[in-house]
Amino acid sequence: ELVTNESGETGARYQIEEARSTLIDIAAGYQPAGEDRPGQVSGLANLEFLNLFGSGRRGRIHWERPNSLVQAVEVSYAEPWVLGQPVSLRFDFGQRIQDTLYVLRHYGAQASLDLSTQVTVWGLARREAVFADSESSVLLRLPDSRTSYLETGLSFDTRDESLNPRSGVYFSSFIG
Repeated sequence: ELVTNESGETGARYQIEEARSTLIDIAAGYQPAGEDRPGQVSGLANLEFLNLFGSGRRGRIHWERPNSLVQAVEVSYAEPWVLGQPVSLRFDFGQRIQDTLYVLRHYGAQASLDLSTQVTVWGLARREAVFADSESSVLLRLPDSRTSYLETGLSFDTRDESLNPRSGVYFSSFIG
């Protein structure tokens, strides 16, 4: 909106709406002991900080334990506008312990560059490793494995709202 003050100076006034700041999901459960099994505690905690300190920074902590044999945790952090430039960085780490069979661990980083308000290019590097438990590696002959992944891409987005768009176009293409 264009506005003029009492001294005749003209300027622009912008209406700014701060993004949602936090999402918290927590659930817990208990399965009582039975004849052939002990009691089990299960749960889930998902904490998403979508606008840390009003700066656009994002953080996420996700933990889940659906039963006594599985436990998973994921942590991520995103930093927008690195060094005052339209570059954002995101870092991820996750681990899943599956019974006594294996541990899956991954970590990665992504860099994004906004070429305009509608066009973004990005690059992603991710490393994933599966470590077999010593007993399962012998009995089931499960080897350890490691995978590296690289991706680069481009997106074009004219949507009015990313979560529930009423108009606009979204196109994304990548090479991995």
